[in-house]
Amino acid sequence: MFLRRRLAETVFGRLRPPFSHRLPDLQPRHRGDHLPGFRTGKENSKVYLSFLLVFLVSQRRPAPHTEIQANGEAANGEAQVTTAFITGATSGIGRAMAIALSDAGYDVYAVGRSQAALKALQAERPGIVPIAVDVTDRETLEAVLADLTIDVLINNAGIMPPLGNFADMKISDIDTTLEVNLSAAILLTRLVVPQMRERQSGHILFTGSVAGHAAFSNIAVYAATKAAISGFAAALRADLSPSGIRVTEIVAGRVETQLYQDILDAKARAAMYASKVVQPEDVAQMVVAVLALPAWADVTRFDIMPTWPTSPSGTK
Repeated sequence: MFLRRRLAETVFGRLRPPFSHRLPDLQPRHRGDHLPGFRTGKENSKVYLSFLLVFLVSQRRPAPHTEIQANGEAANGEAQVTTAFITGATSGIGRAMAIALSDAGYDVYAVGRSQAALKALQAERPGIVPIAVDVTDRETLEAVLADLTIDVLINNAGIMPPLGNFADMKISDIDTTLEVNLSAAILLTRLVVPQMRERQSGHILFTGSVAGHAAFSNIAVYAATKAAISGFAAALRADLSPSGIRVTEIVAGRVETQLYQDILDAKARAAMYASKVVQPEDVAQMVVAVLALPAWADVTRFDIMPTWPTSPSGTK
């Protein structure tokens, strides 16, 4: 009930954001031009209200967090209780991870912009808590996180801008790609790590891409964001490992998702996935396995690729 009251106060403007030290404003300048569903300016109240309505439909709330010792066992000898906060959970890899972690016994917060998709996800897995929020909305994220204990953070939200030569790319598409794929992930991580450091435990995962580790044409900015995520994850691990916090980069290649749905026609998509490629559920199974390792073992990066050859990424 306390969390519901805090959320209601946020909607009606009676609650100040819980963080006294303000981080840089990360509101994208052109996001409404490219990504249907993004709200800006006068529509902020709609974002808060939609978040509140979707969040409060859940009948389940996480059990109290169980402190974990250095040996990976619960400090009080009871079963480990784990919460997972997953962005980009309305489709593809994020949705598959939400389902897999829920099935594995995690209390899952599924974050996305599509209320319809979140409701469908919750209908399939009633235990999942849906949160309809734009990951670039800093103030709403702060309000959401203020009363949550998060053991596992999965920065999965991302977009693919229109394919093409960098010289022809719209500045607004560059801004939006950097905002969603990189800045939002860094900000969300910054909001979560203090509580993990205080507990001396936690696990942060980033959905990266093979495009961040190899050169492909027509996806220069997308590749830049994924390369930056890789570098951030490695440096973050150096910062947080003394506090017992694990960091993992997921390096996925040619996973059959909706990432290219709006930028490739049906023929091009069929060519991309002509041979058997990696499925979102395959990545989710790996994530469950990585999280199941004892606290002293950190899979810092895992690559998952199709067994058989595929056409080059970025093919138009």
